[in-house]
Amino acid sequence: MAFKDPEARRRYDAEWKRQKRAQDPESVRAAARARYKKDPEKVLTLNQKYREQHREELAAAERKRKKSQSPERQRDYRLRRAYGITLAQYNEMAERQGGACAICSRIETPLSVDHCHESGAVRGLLCKNCNKGLGMFGESVATVRVALAYMEGFSSRDTTA
Repeated sequence: MAFKDPEARRRYDAEWKRQKRAQDPESVRAAARARYKKDPEKVLTLNQKYREQHREELAAAERKRKKSQSPERQRDYRLRRAYGITLAQYNEMAERQGGACAICSRIETPLSVDHCHESGAVRGLLCKNCNKGLGMFGESVATVRVALAYMEGFSSRDTTA
């Protein structure tokens, strides 16, 4: 089939690929793997070029996809990605803590996930203020102890002078 219009050829090829993918998705994946194995640099460059040329279209499709997901599914995804825990694990932790901050016992929803920035280990759930406070101290136990001693020193002094 000869095409004089390059745009018509592109549309035809795109439709053919869509039909092929619907009929035999595994052969399409196998062909893609073979192309990547043959010349990974070329495939990565072409993918990057495509993403740059279709940035707005891809972003709109991603927004639409995310919007169609339930809030619980979105939260589960964010928790898995950021902290390596599921929404069920988060809910279990919140239930163990009685829905309250692990430091000040303030009940707040949602509670922030407190984690070690070095190891990534989740320590517990905190209210926003306590989580920000730990962050301001740079997660340094020594700095928190100095701040505690400072606060205790003022609470025992006579401040009426």
